[in-house]
Amino acid sequence: MKLLPLALAGLALGACARGPAPDVPLAGEPELTIDVAALGLAGVKDVVWDVEVLSGGGSPAVVWQRRLTSSTYGDGRGSASFVGPCDAAGGANTVRVWVVGLYDGAVSAAAAGAFAAGDDAGVGATSLAFDDPTADGPLEKPATCAPNADNAVRFDVTLMRPADHGFFDVAVTFDDIFCSAKLDCVPEMLHRPGGARDLTAVLAFACTSGGDTCLYADPVTLACDNGSWTVDPAAGPGNVAVAGPVLYGAAVYRGDEAYTAFEKQYWNVALGIDEAALAAAGDCTLTWGATASEGYWPDRALPAVSAYPVVTWSRQIVTDGALTCGSHPLNVVASGEAQASVRTEYARDAPRVFAASSCAPAEEPEPSSCDCPEGYTPNVDDTACVRELVTTPTSGGSLDVCAGFSEPWINYTYRGARFSTVLTPSAFEFVSPLEPGCTDPSTCVEVSAAPWTGRLNDVGVWACPGPDHETYVDPPFNQWIGFSRCIDIANAGEYMVGIAGDNHVMLRLDGQTLYQSVSSENFRAWNVLKVTLSAGTHTVELFGLNLDTLGSFGAEIAGPFPVGTLDTPAQMAAADYVGHIIFSTAPMRAGGSQFQVSTGASAATGLTCPDGFALELCDTPAVCVDRDETYCGIR
Repeated sequence: MKLLPLALAGLALGACARGPAPDVPLAGEPELTIDVAALGLAGVKDVVWDVEVLSGGGSPAVVWQRRLTSSTYGDGRGSASFVGPCDAAGGANTVRVWVVGLYDGAVSAAAAGAFAAGDDAGVGATSLAFDDPTADGPLEKPATCAPNADNAVRFDVTLMRPADHGFFDVAVTFDDIFCSAKLDCVPEMLHRPGGARDLTAVLAFACTSGGDTCLYADPVTLACDNGSWTVDPAAGPGNVAVAGPVLYGAAVYRGDEAYTAFEKQYWNVALGIDEAALAAAGDCTLTWGATASEGYWPDRALPAVSAYPVVTWSRQIVTDGALTCGSHPLNVVASGEAQASVRTEYARDAPRVFAASSCAPAEEPEPSSCDCPEGYTPNVDDTACVRELVTTPTSGGSLDVCAGFSEPWINYTYRGARFSTVLTPSAFEFVSPLEPGCTDPSTCVEVSAAPWTGRLNDVGVWACPGPDHETYVDPPFNQWIGFSRCIDIANAGEYMVGIAGDNHVMLRLDGQTLYQSVSSENFRAWNVLKVTLSAGTHTVELFGLNLDTLGSFGAEIAGPFPVGTLDTPAQMAAADYVGHIIFSTAPMRAGGSQFQVSTGASAATGLTCPDGFALELCDTPAVCVDRDETYCGIR
């Protein structure tokens, strides 16, 4: 099973998008910003949510209801954002959220259906399997509603999904962490004080992740009618002293082992059960709680999220003095019982601190070797000094994405691709239809073959309602509109940006313009440019501008490639561009997306930042960032 955070006004990896009237508040009216965000959902291409806002007061009324999809209102990977009205008259509003489903492909607005309080019957797609934290009711939070204020509500939810392998009987995965657990009562395992093996209850827990796996556990408790006893999971390893008539001994086993390329951590507790003492014990219930994370949580405390998976062991192992314990896998309900004895549950909102962890607090980092100017800090790999200024973007109207012009109306990018290691337009741009191919192979190489010929036909988009092939009118005109992409890398790398449009195109990195076309003939070739990124977080913005009549704009980002492997245009042309694509406008041709950014005097679409600032969608809410990088002076 898998963990998924949902943020209503907080963690938007896509721009805030305003829906059509009457849901959109008018200027000056109170409003709520609602963001939903999915973390670590490998293989998930879309998440559908139901959102409802109720008024305050003694008789709450529905202010609005909406079904949101990540592909329409966010990044297409689980995150989405929405701004809607709230009722300031009756006190705090209530925001309610349901998870409708997880999907391996984009779900269009039409296929998603209407709001149905989490019911997926109206969705024209089949959901991937997941454990729904809203199956028994929505997640709820109060929301302050005040005019001319930032009324933000944040939900962080982690969804569990079935895993395709396990260490014991059944496994679940959350946040790309694979876990399994079970309870077994075995006839002979622990040694009694006299030396013979006897009845033992074994609680087993194991997890693995791609990074540093950390386990967290509470004390194991055996509560009987004649007393209660606990075992500290941090004790041991090995035999642990216990006092009580029902337990003849206990042991704790923990450690790590290699599991393919991943780190597997296990934590097992064994309790020796004295069958001779059960008659006087009456009923006995065995309980335990544990979870896992990638990386250590300070103070062993669950993060401030709305829902996070926890494995719970809760089994009445003795009933009326008789043993009622066997083999109990994770999330398997025994015949005649109401729930599984070992099960995954969601910890909701309330802070929870675990008694022990398999990881120690992280050591203080080594002092940086960079001597940075005032206001700058070292980047993640200590190779440069970075300064960031942050401000709030201006929100404009929404502009839906449709497929741009393509064959047979015009033969876009019929000259194939032009690969360039320099960002000077004169080195590779078409100025006229009769211009020859690249003349200087040290700066430009032209490839007139698949998949480059006609690529703008395949990936080009423009504003809805879409191209009018009869009148050749395709607004907006003379306005830069486009998309923002957040790239967060641990090590420096090289990327290729493919871009073409009818008529002008622009590439910006961290708010600075790297390339802006000087020709209106940018639809004749697919321009592939090299961009080198240092370690850290970067924002790449891609824009198109239509002068008049036909309109289309396409962009892609491919990478990372090792530094030094794209030094020449020939190396760029030979690299696996298609296999490294991390962003493309091609999927947006099907509809359901919106332009995220605009710039210039006529900017009125999506979110707009001041000159020199880039719209950053790495976190929620979206912000404008002016990022400057300078030399790392060595101390």
